[in-house]
Amino acid sequence: MISLLLLYRLYLDYYPELNLLLHFNHKNEQLLLAKIRNHGWRDLLMLFLVSMLATAIPGLSNSIFCVLNGLLYGPWLGFVINWLAAVSGQLLLLRLLNLVTRRQQTQKSKVFQRLTDSAAASNPYFSLTLAYAIPV
Repeated sequence: MISLLLLYRLYLDYYPELNLLLHFNHKNEQLLLAKIRNHGWRDLLMLFLVSMLATAIPGLSNSIFCVLNGLLYGPWLGFVINWLAAVSGQLLLLRLLNLVTRRQQTQKSKVFQRLTDSAAASNPYFSLTLAYAIPV
């Protein structure tokens, strides 16, 4: 929900640029570039948060936001924004997973039992397949 609200706010902020882009004319090219590069720290922070949340949600691709960050802020600043967002998103995911799964609950779960029982230990490919299938 937070990501959707941030995306909607970004859409409202970039609506004039999107309108110029949809009705592109070579006369508007300089105006479009000036408007895109005129966005401030608030939009940078919102794109960072959207990229971070897209990284933290398993199965959701953040590549569109990475490309957008690179296009809007250039290759070096875009790389730094994407890298920090990816690291922060993974740390957020790790923290949320630690909050959700406590050690006692994990050891009692059927999935944990299956991964550690003797049949799974004798066939490591089964454990690996099961571990990759859990997020799906």
